[in-house]
Amino acid sequence: DRIALFCRRTIQTNNTGDIIYSLPTLYSIVTHLEESADNMHAILKIAIANPVKLNKQTIELFHVCIRLQEIIFSIFGKVMKGENIFLQENLFKEHKNAYERIRKNLSYFRGDHINSYICNRLLSIARLSRHISEELFY
Repeated sequence: DRIALFCRRTIQTNNTGDIIYSLPTLYSIVTHLEESADNMHAILKIAIANPVKLNKQTIELFHVCIRLQEIIFSIFGKVMKGENIFLQENLFKEHKNAYERIRKNLSYFRGDHINSYICNRLLSIARLSRHISEELFY
């Protein structure tokens, strides 16, 4: 929360240097990242309080969420280094396709209540990642 507040203050004072994204876009990205971190914190709290074996679907969803985040950071890093945003279209398509695949898969909620809860939080992280992707590209 402190890092997100620092980022927001930096954005609000327009102290972001030569970043190509608008200030509202940056503010939105910070907000989505903070929400993602809050979801991960909730996952950790429940996993520590209720040790449970993660099922196949939950592990798969963890892997997809990690990949979604990797794509977002890759796109942002390349654009910040001066690469054209439209050259990243394949990464955006990969992100969108992965998100659509998991969004339609209801098998994530077939496990016990702990796995279902974790999958619900992971799907929230995936949704937030999709919002960030849209902020970066559109």
